[in-house]
Amino acid sequence: MAMAFKMATTGMRVTDECTSSFLEMKWKKVHRYIVFKIDENSRKVTVDKVGGAGENYQDLAASLPVDDCRYAVFDFDFVTVDNCRKSKIFFIYWLVVLITSQNYNIYLYSLLAIITISSPTVGLNGSVRDLVRRSHWQRSPEASRIRAKILYATSKAGLRRVLEGIHYELQATDPTEMGFDIIQDRAK
Repeated sequence: MAMAFKMATTGMRVTDECTSSFLEMKWKKVHRYIVFKIDENSRKVTVDKVGGAGENYQDLAASLPVDDCRYAVFDFDFVTVDNCRKSKIFFIYWLVVLITSQNYNIYLYSLLAIITISSPTVGLNGSVRDLVRRSHWQRSPEASRIRAKILYATSKAGLRRVLEGIHYELQATDPTEMGFDIIQDRAK
């Protein structure tokens, strides 16, 4: 009985392919990493790319887009100081941030709109709502990326619950925040 798992907070669904790929990585060591993306049209988290067992962390980092958000899991194998082989699974939340004053304003307005729509009791006055409605943020390319960032941010916890067995989490807004040295330090 195949059924996508529904995330309670966002209405987002995680496809069966996501969970089966993760279990193959975790138990069978078939994959070194998995990159997940959100399909906004179907409102599902899907598998974007799977790295084979022979691939490494640099391959994962190279597979992340420079202009869009993604989730990824990475199976890090290492040897301890006691000469024991270990494996730790990292969850990486890739959130590209290109901030300009215009993007910041658009982000602020869209965030206020989401707060207003999702919780009308927050106390935002009608003028903020009207400002958001009259602005052009819904049609701009920057707003599309901002909408994606908000969608990824609100769906992250639900995906983490589905992927049981994650040891560490990293949030990165640029490649320096998810360097291999950070993975090594965390795994010790």
